[in-house]
Amino acid sequence: MIKKRIASVLAAAAACAVLFAATATGQLGFADENPRADIVRTDFSDTGYFNRARTNTVIDMTTRGVIANDSIDDTAAIQAVIDSLAESASAQNHYTLLFPAGTIDLSDQLYIDVSGLTFKGAGVDEATGTRFVFKPGANVTYNTIGDENEQEPDIDGKLWPGAAAFHVETRVMHSGEQNYLGSINFHWKTGIKFGDAGASKGDTTVTLAKNGAKSFTEGQMVVIRAANTADFYAQTDMPQQYRDDNAHIRTQSFHIVSVDEANNTVTLSSPLEFDVPYASATGYASKIIPITSVTDVTFEDFYYTQSLEGTKYAGLNDGVYDAVTNPNGVGYYYVNAAPEYAIHGILFKYADNCMVKNVHMYMTGSHPIVTEFASNITVRDNYIDGSWNKGKGGHGYLRFSKIDNSLLENNTVRNVRHLAIQWSSSGNIVRNNDLSCDINLHGGWERNNWIVGNTSNLVYMHRSWANGHPEESTWYPIWWAAGTHASSWSSSSGYNNSFFGNDFNKQASENAQITPWKYTGTDTIYHFGWNGTSWQHLLGSGDSNISSWSNNENLDYENKGVFYESFAAPNDMYLSETAVALHQYENGKIKLISRNGTVHEPLIVWSSSNENVATVQCGKIVAVAPGTATVTASYPGTDESFTCSVKVVYEWEEAEVETRDLEITKITLSQDGNSITARAFASGGVGVKRYRFYVVGEGRVYAKSSSWTGIDTFTFDPPAGAYSVRVYCKDDAGSMVVSAVMGE
Repeated sequence: MIKKRIASVLAAAAACAVLFAATATGQLGFADENPRADIVRTDFSDTGYFNRARTNTVIDMTTRGVIANDSIDDTAAIQAVIDSLAESASAQNHYTLLFPAGTIDLSDQLYIDVSGLTFKGAGVDEATGTRFVFKPGANVTYNTIGDENEQEPDIDGKLWPGAAAFHVETRVMHSGEQNYLGSINFHWKTGIKFGDAGASKGDTTVTLAKNGAKSFTEGQMVVIRAANTADFYAQTDMPQQYRDDNAHIRTQSFHIVSVDEANNTVTLSSPLEFDVPYASATGYASKIIPITSVTDVTFEDFYYTQSLEGTKYAGLNDGVYDAVTNPNGVGYYYVNAAPEYAIHGILFKYADNCMVKNVHMYMTGSHPIVTEFASNITVRDNYIDGSWNKGKGGHGYLRFSKIDNSLLENNTVRNVRHLAIQWSSSGNIVRNNDLSCDINLHGGWERNNWIVGNTSNLVYMHRSWANGHPEESTWYPIWWAAGTHASSWSSSSGYNNSFFGNDFNKQASENAQITPWKYTGTDTIYHFGWNGTSWQHLLGSGDSNISSWSNNENLDYENKGVFYESFAAPNDMYLSETAVALHQYENGKIKLISRNGTVHEPLIVWSSSNENVATVQCGKIVAVAPGTATVTASYPGTDESFTCSVKVVYEWEEAEVETRDLEITKITLSQDGNSITARAFASGGVGVKRYRFYVVGEGRVYAKSSSWTGIDTFTFDPPAGAYSVRVYCKDDAGSMVVSAVMGE
């Protein structure tokens, strides 16, 4: 874990005195003295990547000097192609760089600062597909700090999180920061202050200082960074020595919906999830930063590895470390085995709407995939195995940091330090991954993330190292950042991080069997950092905040910082649309809905019968090409499938939904006290649907609804004995259907 401490600040009494004086004189504005309820995300329909391109040009990279298996460094040739597309490629005008089968050699970072690019190989098989081999050259080799057992790469904080073979980030520099590529996004140069009142949780329109609104454009990615306050520090149980008023911990990414220069406001794409004070007690301002982002970049269908051939570390191997039998193995060896070469695989920094799909990553220098201020990223269907550096300084993670609205799904992950969600990441879904590492809520007020349907099998050797040796404790399938412990690098984990349907297993001691652990099954949703209505730190013995998750993993936290929500699938779910027609490149949205219960979007599994026509993710349909497809939604706790037909036509054609025959798809009965409510689900037909309900039995009608209403529910007192509810439905075309359900 990262041990770079946040600098300490003024003594508590002095800080409180400054805060009181500033507030009393009106010099600093603070949001809401009476805290509002925490913002809980319920709409995940915009989670992940959605391609918006209207054109796609394929470039055969062999025609641009990229020749496989020639042992010639291909970095310069690939970079030249990227640079040549700077004026033509965009999210609307896409280019696919098609790489040949065989080995492609890299020695330096590929700066991918052009939007609208796909890096596509010939397959993930190491022998028959496209194989990128990264051999770090002098430009990406680090100096190191620390003694031999504690070495880590010496990364300039302005370059954090460091170098990557595929580096997705703008290279545009601010005029006052010419020594750093991408400095146009540095918040101390381009950040805009808020109006004197700051902003409050739940706000979507915020007021800026002076003429700040002029710095933003509709659709632009922005990041809001909130100054730290005494209340926030106290809430997160941060020790005094780690409190730094000149810092931002809480962050959130947005897109600008609209700009109102006359009123000096901007409207955000989603509500703020925390209060934003104008400034800290010492005057350090909150900021909204206009981002020069890179968007619509995809990596797919290739194999990647980092080679240490030719370095002093060439003798290292991927096997399990043993001091006697395999001293050069790096499996479960959680130190930095080759710190000069701690180069990441794929880095998304100040990026949005990007994807990694069907990539096999083997033995990267540090993080296989890492984010830093990113949104709407999808990482799915990949195989990730191993890292040369998994030690001090926070290396060897599959690292989701400062990321919003993103999806990590259907990946196999082996031999990395953590799958980390950290540093104020929010609104992400981690679903159906097969892991040999823990899922690590790593601190920094991450919140509103869903961890669903994952499998984690952890051996006892998956554990922290210090001073060149394993420590006493072992890591369990979940790691949660307690305030006292995590404050040395961030702050505590935040609120409402939810676990459901996971299969967590742990070998608790060296010679034990791997056995089922806690927080599994499909009858309970476990909300961490939550009491059912608001944030709560995890409580240990004596109901005091735990100082560390380590060695406290097996305490009972029910109603002590982990809220147990009983789960049962509603019995009356239906899709908002059963048929849609879209133009090519258009996006559509459908929802799975219930009239009498909660449908949690992160639990829905979506699929498309033909992804060449339409893809679907979190209920959002992307029209790929003309044709037809069926989108299907399924939900835990029910065997039902819910389908929607999708028709895609060319942009110049009329998009009309094909008329489907009127039908009653389902009737449900639910009891509330002495009353029964019948609900009918009808689809198809033309125009408005009208209903009539009859409750019949023993040759008589016990109850009936008003004649032909547009209401699809009917409540009645049940008769004794068996009865049936018969529902008639007719539409504007005069079609009529009838169906019935039995009750007792």
